[in-house]
Amino acid sequence: MESVGRAGPTSLGAVGVNDRNTNQEGDRRSGPHFGRSQISFFSSRSRPLSPLSANVIDIQSLRRQPTKDELPRLNSKDDVQVLHDFEPWSAEDSFRYPIPYKEDPWNECFKLVATFDEEMCRGWREEIDTLLVFAGLFSAAVTAFTVESYPWLQPDPQVAQVQLLQQLVTQLSTNSTTTDQQLVNTVDPFIPSASSVRINVFWFASLTLSLSAVLIGILCKQWLREYQRYEGLSAKDAFPVRQLRYEGLLGWHVPKILSALPLLLQAALVLFFTGLLDLLWGISAIVAIFVTAIVGLTMAMLLWTTIMPCVQNLIHLSKIWSFQSRMSEPSPQCAFKSPQSWAFYLLVTWIISTYSHVKQYLFYGNSMTYLQAQLTSWHSKEANWVKYDYRWQTHGRFVQRGLRWFDKTFARGGYNVDAIYSIFGCLESQEPQISSECVFNIIEENWHPLIPMFAIVQNALASIYSPTAENVTEISPDISSGLILSSYLLVHHKASPVISSRCIEQCTRMLDSSLLTKELASFSIEALNILIPSSTSSGAASLTPHLITSLSNLFKFDLIIAAELPEFWNVLTNLLKISDEFPREGSRCFQSLENVLQFSEAWLNRILDSTETSSFDKRLAVSESCVGLWELFKLLEGDSFAETETADRETRNLRIGDSFVRFLDRTLDALGGPYSMLSVSDAEKWEVIRKGFMQEESVQDEKSEADDRFKFAIKFNLPAYRYPPSKCIWNAAHANSLVIVTANVGPGANQRVDIEIIDSGPNRNIYLSKRGIKAETRLAITTHSEGEVGVCLKNYIEGNVGSEEQGKLSRVIDLDIDIGADAVDYNAIANQESLSGLETEMRKLEGIVKEVVDEMNYLKRREERFTKTNYSTNVRVQNFAWFTLISLTGLGVWQIFHLRSFFKRKYLID
Repeated sequence: MESVGRAGPTSLGAVGVNDRNTNQEGDRRSGPHFGRSQISFFSSRSRPLSPLSANVIDIQSLRRQPTKDELPRLNSKDDVQVLHDFEPWSAEDSFRYPIPYKEDPWNECFKLVATFDEEMCRGWREEIDTLLVFAGLFSAAVTAFTVESYPWLQPDPQVAQVQLLQQLVTQLSTNSTTTDQQLVNTVDPFIPSASSVRINVFWFASLTLSLSAVLIGILCKQWLREYQRYEGLSAKDAFPVRQLRYEGLLGWHVPKILSALPLLLQAALVLFFTGLLDLLWGISAIVAIFVTAIVGLTMAMLLWTTIMPCVQNLIHLSKIWSFQSRMSEPSPQCAFKSPQSWAFYLLVTWIISTYSHVKQYLFYGNSMTYLQAQLTSWHSKEANWVKYDYRWQTHGRFVQRGLRWFDKTFARGGYNVDAIYSIFGCLESQEPQISSECVFNIIEENWHPLIPMFAIVQNALASIYSPTAENVTEISPDISSGLILSSYLLVHHKASPVISSRCIEQCTRMLDSSLLTKELASFSIEALNILIPSSTSSGAASLTPHLITSLSNLFKFDLIIAAELPEFWNVLTNLLKISDEFPREGSRCFQSLENVLQFSEAWLNRILDSTETSSFDKRLAVSESCVGLWELFKLLEGDSFAETETADRETRNLRIGDSFVRFLDRTLDALGGPYSMLSVSDAEKWEVIRKGFMQEESVQDEKSEADDRFKFAIKFNLPAYRYPPSKCIWNAAHANSLVIVTANVGPGANQRVDIEIIDSGPNRNIYLSKRGIKAETRLAITTHSEGEVGVCLKNYIEGNVGSEEQGKLSRVIDLDIDIGADAVDYNAIANQESLSGLETEMRKLEGIVKEVVDEMNYLKRREERFTKTNYSTNVRVQNFAWFTLISLTGLGVWQIFHLRSFFKRKYLID
C-alpha cells in the first residue's frame, strides 16, 4: 500500500490553486542537499491553529495594489534598492574580529600535547624505576634461599658412602662374599622429599617472576622512549604521529602491561612466603606458627584490599537498583585501588555477566600489501621508527582524531581559551574535507544528539567530508570554510567574546554569499539564535545594521521556511536590543529594518500564492509574522505601546511596516479573522497593532476575497489502473474521537474512485467503505481505539479503454481530514445556541483544552506503567545478582572442602 503522506490530528489546511511562478531566478542558488532533521523544533510561541474556512475567496481582492514607488521593491527581488552605505562582505575581505591565535597554532597544540605526554610517561618511568629497585633487592634475597634449597633435589654423596660402609661391615661380619656391582645395587635410590620439591618450585618460580618483571620493565622504558621521539618532524607533522602512537599505546595495552608489573612482583612475594612457610613447618612448628601468623595477616590485608572495591561496587549497584534507596547518600568510596583489585573486579563482573570479550588483530588485505611495500625502505640508512610512524599516519585519520582528543582534553568547558584559538588556527589551515570531519567529531563529543541544531550541523559537515551519491554537488570552498569554522566556534561561543563575535561575523558572511543554500541559511538562523542572546561583546552590536541587511537575503531569495520564522524574529529583536544605535528614521539600522520588512512581505505574498506550499506552512507563516511584528513594535515603541488602547499613527515613534501590517490584516480577515488564526492573547495584540498602525479607511471590499488556495488540505492526482493500489493518508487519533473526511473528486471519464476508512491494527479493520464517490463527499466516523486512522483511495478503470489511454487516466482528489475538536462545526453550534463570537472562540478553546488534557492523562498513565515495569525489572535483576553471587560463593566453598577431602584421601595433607 503506497502512502501519500501523514497528517497530524490538527485540521489540514488548504493548498493554493494559483499557477504562479514562485521562483523568478530559477536555480541560481541550488546547492548540495544537506538534509534537515526529522524533529520538528518550534519555539515556545507556537500555538495550535484553528481550521480554515472552506468558503471561496476572491484572490484578486486580497492583493494590495502597490504604488509606483513601491512597485520595484515588491515585485522584483533583483530591483530592490539597497539603502545602506556598505557592501556585502566577500571571501577576500579581511575579518573585523579575527581569532587571536599564535603564528603557528600547530606548535602551540603540540606543546600542550607534549607536556601531557611528558607528565604521563614520567609517572610511568618513576614507577618502573621503583619496581626495578625492589625487584633487584628481592631477587638477591630469593637467590640466597635457592642456593641452599636446590641441593635438596640431588643425592648426598656422604649418605651413599655411609650406606656402602654399613653394607661392607655387614658382609664381613657374616663372612659372605659379593661383587662390587651387587654392593652398588643394594644402595637405596635417591628420591627427594615432597617438601623439598614444593619449596624449590615456590622459590624458583618466585625468582623467575621477579626477573621477568625486571625484563618487562626495561622493555616498557624502551617503548616510552620511542613514544616521545619526534626527531626531524615539524609540529604539524608530529601532531598526527603523536595521535597514531597514542592510539597504539592504548590499543596494544601498554598501560595494562605497566599495571601488571606490580602484580608480578606481588605474585613472586606470595610464592616466596609460601615456600618459606612450607620449610618452617617441616623444621619447627613453634617458629612456623609465629611466621604463619605474620604472613597470614599480611596476606589477609592484601586480600582485603583486593576484593573490597569490587564488593563495595556491588553493594552500591544494589542500592541504585533499589527504587527506595535511590535518594540515599552513598557511602565513602573505597580507596584501595590497585592493579590487582581492578583485575579482581574485572574477573567478578565477567563471571556474573558471563560475558567474554576477545580482541584479535590480524593483518589481511590492504594491510599486508602495505607492509610488503614498506619492507624495502626498512633497510634504508634513514629508516627509523619516527619515519615509520610518519608514513603510517598518512594512511589514517589521525589528524581528525587527534584534534578531537585535544579539544576534549584541553578546550572542553571553555577554560583554556588559548587552546580553542590554536584549534581554530589548525582547522583554518587544513583542507575542508579534513577540518569538517574534525569539527564533526568534536560536535559529536560535546552535543547531545536530540538537540535540533545537532542534526543540521552534522548533516552539513558530513556532506563535505563524506559526500554521498545523491549529494555530489560541488560546494564553494568559501562556504565550506565558513560553515566549518562557525560550527566549531559555536561549540565554544561562551568561552570568549572574541569567539562569539567572530562566529556572528562568519554567519553574516555566509548570508552575504551568492552561493547560499536553504540548508546553510537554516544553519545561520539557528546559530544566530544561539549566539546573539548570549553575546556580551561590542562586536555583535556593531554588526547589527550589516547583519539585518544580510537577513533580508533569506526572504529575497526564498531561503527561509515557515517553521524558521520564530527563530528569525527572535534573532531580529535580539539584534535590535544589543544594537549600538536605535533605529531612528534615516539611520542605517532603520533602513536595513525597512528592507527586511519589505522583503518579508513580498516573500509571504509568494508563499500564499504557491501551490507547492502546504496549508499548515501558510497558516504558520501568517501567524508567526503577526506575532513577530508584535514583538518588534513593542521593542521599538516601548512598553507604553502594549498599554495603549487607541493611538494615532502619526504619534508613533517610527513609521515603519505599515504596508506589511495592512497586508497581514487583509490576509487574516480573508481567513476568518484574527481570532480564527491566532490565539486569544495574540489576537488581542493584533487589534492593538491595527489601531496603532493603520489609518481609518474602508476595507470592507477587501475582506470578501475568495482564496482557492485555502480550500482543501491535500490536493493530488490519483492515477487509474485496472487493479489499482491503495493510496492512504494516515492520521493519529485517540479513542472515541470524531473524524470527518471531506473528499472532492475531480471529473474523469471511465474511472471509479472507492474510499475506505481503516485503522492501523493488524487486521486493518474497516470503519467505513464507499464505492464510486463523486464530486464532494463527506464521511464521519468515531474511532474505537487508540492508534492511527487511514483514508485509502483507489481509482479503477471502467469500460473499454485503449492501452495508450490507460496511462493518461487520473483524477484530481481534494481531501480534508478533521479530527477531534477540529471536526466540530462551531459555526452551526453558534447559530443554534445564539453564541457570540467570543463565546464561540471559548467553546473552541474548551474543545482543544479537553484534547490536551486527555493527551496528558494518557501520557501520565503510560509513564506510570513504564515506572512500574522499570521498578519490577530492577528488583528482579537485583535478586538475580544476589542469587548468582551467593551461588558462586557457595560453589567456591564447596570446591575448597571437596579438594581438601580429596587431598586427605590421597594422603597429600594431614
